[in-house]
Amino acid sequence: EQAQQSNYAAKYLLGYSYYKGFLVNQDYIKAFKLIKEAADNQYDEAQYVLSEFYMSGNGTTKNYNHAVKYLRLAVAQGHLDAIIKLADILSQGKIYNLDIINAHILYNVAAVMGSDYAAKRRDLLEQSLKIEDLLSVQANAENYKPEISKQTSFIRQTFGNSLKAYIDMNIENTTSSKLF
Repeated sequence: EQAQQSNYAAKYLLGYSYYKGFLVNQDYIKAFKLIKEAADNQYDEAQYVLSEFYMSGNGTTKNYNHAVKYLRLAVAQGHLDAIIKLADILSQGKIYNLDIINAHILYNVAAVMGSDYAAKRRDLLEQSLKIEDLLSVQANAENYKPEISKQTSFIRQTFGNSLKAYIDMNIENTTSSKLF
């Protein structure tokens, strides 16, 4: 808690701990505040998790526009889960405007990053595109280059690709050890 006063990685970890109720009592409002600070300081994983808060309404008011805004920020940095989530949202058109073209681009980018799920979704969307649209989306996907912020770069170099993985792994280990 003392480290989080000036360290955005610590703010995010504490916020995520409040979100999951790991080592502290679950508190969505505290979690939202801390994770938002890290997201606004350009940490991609915080931007992705913050979008979940806006979609669920945990700790804040539901706001799909804000959710998409933070997903787009994480997508711009190359966050794979954010790319897939935004593609899912755009391809369904339920909580945000339907946008098959951009959904296909995002699925294509995620497929190149190694997501089999995204490759399957891309191939399904491909059937609804005209050939000229297909050529355009493929060119756009090829031109995608993530612009990773200094904050995200620092955190990834220091802790790896996912800070939340540390907490999620410990939650799983705690849960599985209670089974025995």
